[in-house]
Amino acid sequence: MNFKKYLQTIHLWLGLGSGLIVFVICVAASLFVFEKELESFFYADYFQRPVSPSSAPTIPADILLAKVQDTFPNQKISSMKLHAGPRTYEFISARSSDDEGLTFFSTMDYWNRIFVNPEDGSITGVIDQMTNPIYLFRVLHQQLLLRGDIGQEVVAVATLVFLAMVLTGLILWWPRKLKNLKHNLLPTAGKSLSLLSYNLHRIGGFYVHIFIVLLGTTGLVWSYKWWLNLIFFVMGQDPQAVYWKQKVTPPTEPCPAVELPLQQVTEDAISRHQNWTKMTIYLPEDRQDKNSYFLAAIKYDGGSGWDESLRFFYHPQCASPFHQVLHNDKSLGEKWRNSNYAIHVGSIYGMPTKVLAFIVAAFAATMPITGFLIWKKKRRRKIARFFKRFTKNK
Repeated sequence: MNFKKYLQTIHLWLGLGSGLIVFVICVAASLFVFEKELESFFYADYFQRPVSPSSAPTIPADILLAKVQDTFPNQKISSMKLHAGPRTYEFISARSSDDEGLTFFSTMDYWNRIFVNPEDGSITGVIDQMTNPIYLFRVLHQQLLLRGDIGQEVVAVATLVFLAMVLTGLILWWPRKLKNLKHNLLPTAGKSLSLLSYNLHRIGGFYVHIFIVLLGTTGLVWSYKWWLNLIFFVMGQDPQAVYWKQKVTPPTEPCPAVELPLQQVTEDAISRHQNWTKMTIYLPEDRQDKNSYFLAAIKYDGGSGWDESLRFFYHPQCASPFHQVLHNDKSLGEKWRNSNYAIHVGSIYGMPTKVLAFIVAAFAATMPITGFLIWKKKRRRKIARFFKRFTKNK
């Protein structure tokens, strides 16, 4: 048995062992690519607020927060999200479960997104993330609807196996003689299902393999610290020196409390960049705790090619800024890590890269199917040849 025969055997058994999982996570990924578009369609009434006259006042964020907290007295609000344009404010309430089971649905006591019209204080809708089908596509992709530590490990192993299959498949695809390279780059003419499977798997697989590797390697960042640290090392970044691992505490000097701290933080955050697109303001666990603070994470479009963001830290009492992390101050490794999610889901450059990610994920989902059909046909031929020799010898 020569080297390629060994690789064919490895390629086959890797595919048979991981094919179903790869199919599921790729189908889920292809759907989740359009998360924002799907939510904007199905939950349009939650997001959009009536376009009121310019003189219509906006209720301070602290009052909106108090109203949401009164409406949901048994839930703790942890953050508030804003989007540029006539959008509702979004408050997040979530609490992890102390008694986790084996599935994702047992990991949270509650996780709600509460939408509020800032002009009249009305609650326009509530999305339960634990039952939100659009978000569940992401959970299915990331952890197969299992508990995080279980499902993510299964998906990570399947991803590694799939990447190994891409490598072995590329070696099997490579012709023994360069003069046959053209034959491997063009589909074989024909209309049969088996020939279609062959063309999709062998020829199509070659053209998308680099994108599959990109999506696979960016996905492994959430699964393995050693992989994340390796990428940081290649980019010249000390994994322990990244800004989000540095402890930040408010100044100890006395600070007079303000009446509407969340509104003050919101107004200051909005003024930080004229091209901001969305922001999340994380609320302090306890405003009396000297180590707590408001954190405004602001995303904006600055045209650098990265997924750009700013972070501003505010005192929990007087809401004055005391620390900041600017995009231009980040290292190459930090910029990449902040952009990794956008690269993985294809949102990094808007709709064109989203469509590309959708095509790659959808095509990747066909690979286990076409591979199985090719194997099934070869197996049927082997059985037919065996019986033919058997009957001939008899």
